[in-house]
Amino acid sequence: MQATRRRACSPSTAVECFGRPADVSGMRSLIRKGFTKTVKIEKMEVLEFVSNCESMYSGSVGHDPRSVCVTDWNQLLTDEQFIARHPEGNFYRFLGKVEDLHSVRPLRAWDLCCGAGRHTVAMAHRGWEVYASDGAETGIEETVRWSTSEGLEKRVRTAVADMVECPWPNIDFHAVVSWDAIHHNTVDKTRRTVENVLAHLVPGGLFLGSVAGDKAWKNGHGEEIEPGTFIADVGADIGATHHFYTLAEVEALLEGFEIAVVGEYMRYAKDDRQLNPFGSTTWRFVARRPV
Repeated sequence: MQATRRRACSPSTAVECFGRPADVSGMRSLIRKGFTKTVKIEKMEVLEFVSNCESMYSGSVGHDPRSVCVTDWNQLLTDEQFIARHPEGNFYRFLGKVEDLHSVRPLRAWDLCCGAGRHTVAMAHRGWEVYASDGAETGIEETVRWSTSEGLEKRVRTAVADMVECPWPNIDFHAVVSWDAIHHNTVDKTRRTVENVLAHLVPGGLFLGSVAGDKAWKNGHGEEIEPGTFIADVGADIGATHHFYTLAEVEALLEGFEIAVVGEYMRYAKDDRQLNPFGSTTWRFVARRPV
């Protein structure tokens, strides 16, 4: 494996994973407006992960189906308006980094809480062997339908499963992806989920994920079942569990990973402006299992 270059997180010196220069013009413009920032996690090596933040949120129509409780997921994932069809911004850059790190083919990935399968299909198109799990049966059904319609069924395996479980206990992955999902649980169960991710990554494997941030407008709304965790009583996901993470909690969540990079991302949502000008606030991260 080639040597990596590590630097402190800084907008002026931001580089992609593993040291390659990146276009950060969009990132700088948003930082000047105060819309995003990158932060260094204490007690961990930091390997900078690029963000052209103007493209970090893409492809969703309406609410993300994974931001509602499982019963509603099963209903919403039958409605095209609630199904995201495009991967998150910079997702393909992430895949490229994994491909650079590991020479074995096909690469194996776990799409944890896959929703309707947008990231599963994207990875399968690149020749990866993809394992997709979700708690919503309709999400898995749509993932199977979508991948089959594009001739990818031999590269995709699926399972209906709780996020704290890996349905393939004897398989290790070169990458795990989980987007806007694992914060829909208590802190303990999310911690167990991330520990399971770490246990199922190959040495040097990468974890790309996101969790709700403590500046999100829904933070504080609903019944608080533990500090920072609420059963939502507003929005499309009434009845769903949400934990709103602070930076310190993200640090704790990623403990055990050799490298962690965290960016705070805020997206203005006009429907929520009466409560908070930033309707969607998330922590987005890349973490690596020690080699």
